[in-house]
Amino acid sequence: MNIFYVIIFLFVNSLNLNSWGPTGHRVVGEIAEQNISEKTREEISKILDGQTLAYVSTFADEIKSDDRYDIYYPWHYINFDLDKDYMDTPPSDNGDLYIAINKCIDVLRDASSDKESKAFHLKLLVHFVGDLHQPLHLGQEIDRGANRIYVKWFGSNTNLHSVWDSKMIDSYKMSYSEMAYTLQKIYKNKSKDFKREDLVNWIDQIHDLTQVIYKSVDDTNLGYEYQYENFDTVKSMFGVPVEVFRLRLALQLNNGIDHHNAPHTDSEEDHYAGLFYFHDSSGETVFFNQFDDPAHGTIEERWMKGRTQKYTVAHRETPEANKFVFFNGHQYHSSSNPITNPWRVVLNFNIKSSHDLFAAYKTNNN
Repeated sequence: MNIFYVIIFLFVNSLNLNSWGPTGHRVVGEIAEQNISEKTREEISKILDGQTLAYVSTFADEIKSDDRYDIYYPWHYINFDLDKDYMDTPPSDNGDLYIAINKCIDVLRDASSDKESKAFHLKLLVHFVGDLHQPLHLGQEIDRGANRIYVKWFGSNTNLHSVWDSKMIDSYKMSYSEMAYTLQKIYKNKSKDFKREDLVNWIDQIHDLTQVIYKSVDDTNLGYEYQYENFDTVKSMFGVPVEVFRLRLALQLNNGIDHHNAPHTDSEEDHYAGLFYFHDSSGETVFFNQFDDPAHGTIEERWMKGRTQKYTVAHRETPEANKFVFFNGHQYHSSSNPITNPWRVVLNFNIKSSHDLFAAYKTNNN
């Protein structure tokens, strides 16, 4: 009965979100569900009585309110010093994530385990693999995994653990199914086989990110800047290296004129572009069907073509608070002035990656 730990580790290993509230846990379950064989799905469905992996992924948190399950509470985390590896730390008498995951695997592989026990431990396994990929579940005992490092998130009192557990992922305002679908499209070829003996190395690699997060808090008032600065850490959990080579904070004022800027791209180099809108505003961003084509012409020739060619509108984006738009950097686009409010504030960034972050894009030479 090895299918159960394979389906979880196979896909979470390289499709890791590092922010785990209910949404993050359900993303883990949904991605696993999308990548299993029909035979495996049927077997899981029998054990879970038709429930999906996404549905049961929050079970281990839900039972915390029941005293009968107090024994499982320490299974959600590992407490060890930032400068230590897991094997350098004495094992907890009450268990930890490493012990928990191995226990779940043993029960699922044991032919003598009854259906009820397999269902219970499969629900726990889905959740604990998610917990493992929230780096502050591998934090220090003295501050309870950063639960006692108090900060503000956009002005509201919270703690650092909560920021990484749910607040950053919730700020994207995507459902778990939308996020699972998006990650699956972007990183569909990133999964790889998991061997049980890899678990300790896996823990130590994630713990390296735990150290980064602890060191990242030099200001307890966290918000857009903190979220942006930790973008690379999020990407490293996905296993996708990126380089941010341009960052621009754009403030446009209402001058009483309804004006659209000229269609443009931010760089002649191959890259991806992103826009983050800070607030609800007028002043749409227009995306065109035309693309700059690096394979045709010098930079000067391409620039001249961009100034003279005819453009057709692909779609328009209206600024909304916390809205994020990510697109091919060669796509021509245009900003416009706000006309119904005093200002428009947008964070514009450009990144390079050796990975294809989109399945494909079509260059339009018209």
